[in-house]
Amino acid sequence: MTKQAKLFTCVFVLASVLALPALGGCSHEADDQASRELLAAAQAVAQEASWETDAQYGATQVVGKDAADRMKVCVSNKTGYAITQLSAKPAGAENSKDYLGDGQAIQSKTTFQWNVVAASAKDAKYDIALTMKNGTACELKDVPLATARNLQLHYKDEVGYVTYKTAKGKKKSTYAQQMELKRQAEEAARLEAERIAAEEAARRAAEEAAAQAAQATSNHSSKKKSASQKSNKCLKGDAVLN
Repeated sequence: MTKQAKLFTCVFVLASVLALPALGGCSHEADDQASRELLAAAQAVAQEASWETDAQYGATQVVGKDAADRMKVCVSNKTGYAITQLSAKPAGAENSKDYLGDGQAIQSKTTFQWNVVAASAKDAKYDIALTMKNGTACELKDVPLATARNLQLHYKDEVGYVTYKTAKGKKKSTYAQQMELKRQAEEAARLEAERIAAEEAARRAAEEAAAQAAQATSNHSSKKKSASQKSNKCLKGDAVLN
């Protein structure tokens, strides 16, 4: 099916969804179920049409298996390094899905079709984690994989970020956001280092104070013992004289 045909199909299906409430002889529950099914079909057709639009950028590699629960995203590796690990998860989720197996890599300047497990929300954002061949690991926050077009992965100033176009063709970049996250992480690390240093200094001061107190006690005991011994010698001398 051509892109134009798919787009026409998408419009037709959406029109059918809008027309359902006007149909008679069906329960509201049946209407709702049919609406959901048609809407899902329309979204699938629209996504496929969007992928065909993205395909003009020349994907030469497929990452991730093609399955019904996955969406196709066109991505270009512009980091300057081969990517050896790649994972993604819906923003806020705990577990990530790994998409590159052992020995697999996405070479620099490669455009690839990324079959990503889709979140339940169609406009969900994703957190991407990647590791480059030089060992550098990056985490890219709040990437709109489902709606981004011509998505590109970049690395600059020790941060990973993405550039992309919106559905309306507006260019976007997460560079500023990632630089701010880096600044926050560095500030948090600095404060943590200061806290640890302060705790260590307090511990050493307490140990020194305890050592000084113990030494003072020891010196005091020695002086008392010495004075006692002198007193005993004097008493013995008196006994001899008597």
